[in-house]
Amino acid sequence: MVYGADSESEYKIGNTIGIRISQFKYFRDRFDKKKNIPLYNIQKDPFEGSNISETNENTVDHMELEIIKINHSSDFSFKKNQSIIR
Repeated sequence: MVYGADSESEYKIGNTIGIRISQFKYFRDRFDKKKNIPLYNIQKDPFEGSNISETNENTVDHMELEIIKINHSSDFSFKKNQSIIR
């Protein structure tokens, strides 16, 4: 196991997964859906100062279902982005 990943190839993909829609931004640990769970209302809090995940469990559940749908799609794969945009 490499930093929570089951293999080195999984580690190279990255350990964070998330989704953003018009009102919310949600992400979490890729290997443990109960770990590191920020949810931000990016319309009311564009600088992401307040993690609202604990008071918005239904939204977290909805966002998690969307990630599951995307993750199980046969034409989608997660890749670690190592480039830095300047």
